[in-house]
Amino acid sequence: MSAASEPDPIEIVQLTAQDAEELRDVRLRALRESPTAFGSSYEVESALDESAWREKAQAWTYPQRCATWVVRRGGSTCGLTACVIDDQQADRGWLVSVWVDPETRRVGIAGRLLDHAVAWAQRMNLTELRLHVTSNNPPAQRLYEKHGFVATGDSMPHPRVADLIEYEMRRRLGDN
Repeated sequence: MSAASEPDPIEIVQLTAQDAEELRDVRLRALRESPTAFGSSYEVESALDESAWREKAQAWTYPQRCATWVVRRGGSTCGLTACVIDDQQADRGWLVSVWVDPETRRVGIAGRLLDHAVAWAQRMNLTELRLHVTSNNPPAQRLYEKHGFVATGDSMPHPRVADLIEYEMRRRLGDN
């Protein structure tokens, strides 16, 4: 294979508060492409103004509470994930907004995003990382299981889609 035909390298970058525009663009693409995977919707978030996106970027990148990563490939942002420390239980984190563009799925990008999230959670001395995954997304459930997440047995209705369930999964940290 010649160098010209090799795929563009994948770069995973932690966002800062100054990356509001990139966060907006990838988040809106994720909401449009996978509307039931998130608690929010494209309609709600596309109506946010520039100031609201700056505030969101600050909240999603606040160093002692949250970290957000994007995947860049060939000059395009094609993936997103974020972790946030639980407000009520300071040794627990939540994995939120995991998304990879359909054109770049199934090549290990989501796993690399999960690795970054787990490493961050360990640096923050968290004892576990939790997430919610929708009942209509078995591939995501298998991905999380492959990366050490197990079902907790807890579930809840999807906040916007009546016939969907969100299953809770967790990965214990520390000796992993």
